[in-house]
Amino acid sequence: MMANNIRCLYNAQTGIELIFCKDSTISYPLHNHVSVLTIGIILDGSLVLTTNKETRVYKQNIYDIPICAA
Repeated sequence: MMANNIRCLYNAQTGIELIFCKDSTISYPLHNHVSVLTIGIILDGSLVLTTNKETRVYKQNIYDIPICAA
């Protein structure tokens, strides 16, 4: 199994955070982004967001990820 390849950049002045993942499988507990705009750009592969209620698969494109992402 490959190690996760994740790089994060954060600018405190603007509050903008960029997260770059390549060949990564990461998982987080259920959470939301109530006071932020979350945009995903998928260059290769896919992103899977899953909760108890549903699973959403995002493929190559640019997305505005809903605050309650599933």
